[in-house]
Amino acid sequence: MKVKLPNWISSFSGWNNGLVFFGYKERYGICYARDYVYPTITVNNTGFGLKSKAVTDTTWNLADVSFKDDMQTYADAWNLTQMEGRELSRDLTAINLFVKAVFAAAEAASFDLSTLTAATFGGDVGDLLGSIDPNVGNLITEAELPNCGLVLSTLSSPIVAT
Repeated sequence: MKVKLPNWISSFSGWNNGLVFFGYKERYGICYARDYVYPTITVNNTGFGLKSKAVTDTTWNLADVSFKDDMQTYADAWNLTQMEGRELSRDLTAINLFVKAVFAAAEAASFDLSTLTAATFGGDVGDLLGSIDPNVGNLITEAELPNCGLVLSTLSSPIVAT
């Protein structure tokens, strides 16, 4: 069944009578509708959710402003060197690269991200970064991300202000 939207409706999205509507007439010329299905909650979904929440809510939200500024400096350099020729809307932000780096560093160190907090970010044995200082430069190094033309030792603001 095909449904055409009237000329005066540019888009329709949301939920109505058990159907989910999405799509945009101006961009794709169509509007989709499908039955709403509640996603199955699996052990993997729950585990990933706990890890993501620890990274973004428990750690990033409690990070010091100077740490976030250093991450933004790295993000700006990343966008200039790694995203060349792409649309400006695709530029990555500080939190995008923080999540990328934290997941990479955790994989390299076999660290359980669901236990991550700003206090267990680095500085002691058993932390995400081990005994090295918990700053952006060390995170980028441990995650094995490119330096993007920056001297990583200058990105030395700690995740928690001392």
